[in-house]
Amino acid sequence: MKKAGFEAGVLWLSMVLAAGLWFVTFSLGGPSFWIKISISAAILAAVAVRERTILQNKLSFDRKAIIQGMVAAAALYVVFWAGREISTIVLPFAPARSVPSTARGRGSRRQ
Repeated sequence: MKKAGFEAGVLWLSMVLAAGLWFVTFSLGGPSFWIKISISAAILAAVAVRERTILQNKLSFDRKAIIQGMVAAAALYVVFWAGREISTIVLPFAPARSVPSTARGRGSRRQ
């Protein structure tokens, strides 16, 4: 059964686009990570606006939404923590290469 205003083709194309943008952002050289991730987010947001999916969403700040956000944030923290723990076990070089995403990039002055 198909919901009104929902097209599976748009979903699949958006997922392929997101995967391609993910590859470009994390695997290819070029501008800084933050520029690539900003452009990728803008492209995906433009697709959502064009397809009018944003009209179907409702934003609310009630107790349920806040609790869901806190649970989702905690779950994401656990995912990243588990990924780091597993990578340090499986990949012996991982601790030396593991840096926060906010760390300074190549060529910046260290203090």
